[in-house]
Amino acid sequence: MKMYVTGLISAMLALSGCAGSDALKTDVANAPAYDWVIDRDEWGIPTGKGETDADAAYALAIAHAEDDFESIQGVYFAANGKAGLLNGREGAGSDFLYHLFEVQTRVDTYYEQALSADVKALLEAYADGLNAYAMQHPKEVEKGIWPLSGKDVAQTYLLFSPLFYGVDSAVGGLAAGTLDPCSGDIAKSDHFRGSNAFAVAPKAAENGSTYLLMNPHNPWDGPLSWYEGRVHSEQGWRVAGGMLSGTPFPSGAVYTDAFAYAPTVNRPDLIDYFLLTTSDDRPNQYFLDGTWTDFRIEKIQLKVKWGPIAIPVSRTLKYSVHGPAFETPSGWVAMSYPDYHAPETALKMSEQYYQMGKSRSVIGFLEALEMRAVPSFNFVFADRAGDIGFIYNANLPNRAEGVSGVDCVRGDQSDLLWSGLLPLTANPRVLNPNSGWVFSANASPFYVSRDDDNPDKETYPINIGIDDRLTNRARRLSELLSDDAAPFSRSYLRQLKFDEAYSSQSAMAVFVRDTIQALENDPEFSEAVSLLSGWDLISSADSRASLFAHELFNAYHAASWWGGEVPELKDHTRSIIDSMKERYSQIDPVLGDVVRHMRGAIDLPLGGGDDTLRMIRSVDVGNGRRRANYGDGMTFLIEWTRDGEQFVHGFHQYGSALGRKESVHFDDQATPFVEKKWRNVPSPLPVASSDLETQ
Repeated sequence: MKMYVTGLISAMLALSGCAGSDALKTDVANAPAYDWVIDRDEWGIPTGKGETDADAAYALAIAHAEDDFESIQGVYFAANGKAGLLNGREGAGSDFLYHLFEVQTRVDTYYEQALSADVKALLEAYADGLNAYAMQHPKEVEKGIWPLSGKDVAQTYLLFSPLFYGVDSAVGGLAAGTLDPCSGDIAKSDHFRGSNAFAVAPKAAENGSTYLLMNPHNPWDGPLSWYEGRVHSEQGWRVAGGMLSGTPFPSGAVYTDAFAYAPTVNRPDLIDYFLLTTSDDRPNQYFLDGTWTDFRIEKIQLKVKWGPIAIPVSRTLKYSVHGPAFETPSGWVAMSYPDYHAPETALKMSEQYYQMGKSRSVIGFLEALEMRAVPSFNFVFADRAGDIGFIYNANLPNRAEGVSGVDCVRGDQSDLLWSGLLPLTANPRVLNPNSGWVFSANASPFYVSRDDDNPDKETYPINIGIDDRLTNRARRLSELLSDDAAPFSRSYLRQLKFDEAYSSQSAMAVFVRDTIQALENDPEFSEAVSLLSGWDLISSADSRASLFAHELFNAYHAASWWGGEVPELKDHTRSIIDSMKERYSQIDPVLGDVVRHMRGAIDLPLGGGDDTLRMIRSVDVGNGRRRANYGDGMTFLIEWTRDGEQFVHGFHQYGSALGRKESVHFDDQATPFVEKKWRNVPSPLPVASSDLETQ
């Protein structure tokens, strides 16, 4: 057996002379002995190594905790329904979802039977690693959740899985009484959320290589920020990529020596609303199939931090056979969604991510998807053999005939309930297209390659629930990966990633042209018209028009995306002009003077914008400046040559030490990120140099 002495010595030190609660001490003292080590490259990016998968998971947990323990701890407060104790009212919404999703009950019921022994051992080891770190660093520990177990790790997936297809937005509106889906309202979530991915087969590459670009978009700070890590187990678990706080499996951009995949957020219609028949005389019943049926009623208590004390807040939850029920202006409405109806399958998400990360080919990956535990996300993928593809992954409900996911359904007939899920083979997919390329950018699955390779929209029933909108990023990828540009060089693909332009066919371009036409004869708006007329549709750091165009366009984009009210153009334009002059003293500030990459002592100008391939969103920090905080962050470009040799190129917007300001790796990738420089990244198998390279 290969002994990882460094890990064993560190564990012994962690067990000797550390403060902490008696429960945490006992838990760590009783933990199995792990055989592990953490290797960090010159950028501080860790590889958790071990004899077994569990050993590697233990090492990865300690490494991630060393880099960002605060975010991890916050995730586990949420996963245990105690975010309100940590974050007050801000955390209470998460705790409400925890109770509504019945996270604890479902984990207790299905954990043992849903997960394999190997995955349970891995989850327990990851929890043990976090416990060991917590005991060694008691000043960082908040009381209330420690020690953790493998069940706690599994709970993170049950809590966060439904959020990616919009359940949180729906629940928020229903619980607050602001959403009335049976009168035509829809739940509005983040219309800019997204990611970019594309794959290129050898036939379309200048050098005969296979490429996969993985660029997930998430907040840059907090528990949803991407952390780069790797695991290397002698047992065979060797995978790398981006992971979220508190989870042991890379999921945001994942690669091994032989296979890689990239998720992008899709918006399948996985939520249906059922209008229940109720009576004031029967407050705890609803009418179903000619019979008054009891709601299942659960009473919960949220604990919300208020200064030095925790205030208990009581709530009553009601469930029908359809799902959780809420009182709306139209009456009592129940909400159906896949995770509610298949709790055991939902709990297998960790198992599925484990199997997806061990895939060696496209075939193995598609087999892992058949577990159906990951309810949404598009996936773009490629393998060392040169196979590439796209799949619109979604647990689409098998709706009753004549029932559309966009309608409010009668809740008094059980034959209108879902009858399971449609098979995954019913979802759009593209494998090894004739074009040699495929992409995804949070847009229609019928627009992911050349026209003759795209799935035929007309062959899919209208009630299947597939979203069919286009983003600028999708349009730009289609243009930049066209036959006119092929065959593609490595240099071209790396430059493509940083594209800051809007397609001439994009919603932004159409809006700008329409605005110019509508305002060009009105002297009041001559400055605005002149500014927009001279814009090249590129959001470069030196652009003077793009900030004004973005601010003017945002309200129209939101309205067109969600079907909301469109503001009156002249009044809206006046408002934006006044606002920009108040904040920047002009309507045409240089974009990079306003939008800044701020990290530690670094404060640099940044280009890009909402829905460009260089996706950048920012937040106002005063004094006419905005701090970039979302979008184009951790990115990898995977390449396999004709001979099967692998090269990985990547970058991160910050560095590996996400939560450690004192570390050199807190901001060591921030300047290269602004300068659009890549680094060579070690693959899950040892080891390449990591010198910086330009585009």
